[in-house]
Amino acid sequence: MLERRSLYGGKTNTVDPSDSNMPEGQNVELADMDLESESLKGAKLVDITVNTRNDRYPFCIVWTPLPGITTLLPFIGHMGIADSRGVIYDFAGPYTIMEDNLTFGRTSRYIQCINASEATESFAKDWDEAIGLANRVYSNRMHNLCWDNCHSHVKNVLNRIKFRDFNHWNMGILAVWMFFAGKFVRFWYSVLPSLVLYAFILALVYST
Repeated sequence: MLERRSLYGGKTNTVDPSDSNMPEGQNVELADMDLESESLKGAKLVDITVNTRNDRYPFCIVWTPLPGITTLLPFIGHMGIADSRGVIYDFAGPYTIMEDNLTFGRTSRYIQCINASEATESFAKDWDEAIGLANRVYSNRMHNLCWDNCHSHVKNVLNRIKFRDFNHWNMGILAVWMFFAGKFVRFWYSVLPSLVLYAFILALVYST
């Protein structure tokens, strides 16, 4: 199991206000991220192979259940995002970004945001830069379970690069996307507690 380290953790971290205070999508000049119109002819591609054993998920949004909460509400969980090398970052709590693995356990589901033909070196550079900037911003923010949380950190990255020509990513869209499109790494770990709970409730209801 990979060692999990705190990156940018601690309220005393300093950060350039010009990076963290600008609106999402305007705080850095990134290259054109329109994947549909980008000319890929002759472009050097990077490897996007997912390695679940070593917890490497290049260009992926990753998810794991939250103890108790996911059992009751299966579409709610803890979310992170991985850079072009597959290293995971997540907003773990107040003023803390974690690197390598998710705060609440290993990845259970993931969505790879691009396909192999889109994984150019220029895209990888901009993707990683957006993650780095979002990490710096959220390492200086208080964590709020309902309004400014791990999903907010992920949507911050996607909005910075206007991923898929869309800059209104939010917690709801990400939760629905993961719930319906996320690939399972640990299926029973993700769904079994909820299945048992709801089967028990249905049994009680129909036995009365």
